[in-house]
Amino acid sequence: MPRRRAGLAALTTAVALLIGACSGTDDAMTATDREPEVDEAVTAVVYKTPTCDCCARHAAHLEASGFEVEFVTVDDIRSVKDAEGVPAELESCHTTVVDGYAVEGHVPAASIERLLAERPDSDGIGLAGMPAGSPGMGGSKDEPWDIQAFTGGEVTGTFETR
Repeated sequence: MPRRRAGLAALTTAVALLIGACSGTDDAMTATDREPEVDEAVTAVVYKTPTCDCCARHAAHLEASGFEVEFVTVDDIRSVKDAEGVPAELESCHTTVVDGYAVEGHVPAASIERLLAERPDSDGIGLAGMPAGSPGMGGSKDEPWDIQAFTGGEVTGTFETR
């Protein structure tokens, strides 16, 4: 069963995001220099361990895109990943839950916005590891990132490549 919530507010946000995504102005901009797309405050709950610093930098990226961020510090991040159905091959340092979807790792805000706009029948999306240049990580982006969709602990395909 997908982790989706129905409701007028979610539908309104999805339509607004879809209209913004179809404007064609996004292609020349990176995920970190875009104008915020989230019209209504959407809360992203970031589950992290006590020693993770890059999680706060990723959260700052989400906040700059209009998300409200709440942190939940846990000693056993594995239990969160298991509960959210995150496949082992997609694991990263933190797991975020936003509007019923799990988002694993340093996924750009633009990808999360697309997830919320399209509302696919999946448990969530993830960017494996901690790629250089991804939101919250230092360094420069050396290669495209494959952001994977997943359901029930299994990767179901590529959600998008950035």
